[in-house]
Amino acid sequence: MAGLASVKSEILLHIWDRFHANGIEIPFPQRDLHLKTPIEVTLREASET
Repeated sequence: MAGLASVKSEILLHIWDRFHANGIEIPFPQRDLHLKTPIEVTLREASET
């Protein structure tokens, strides 16, 4: 299986290099969380469960 992983890695690196050479970028996903109403958080000791 190590041989297959090595080949796959080489292919992906080659693709990455070609993208870079041609100015192609892959954006990273971004998620924003907006809380409209503050929530109250209460911490309890483990013995209170």
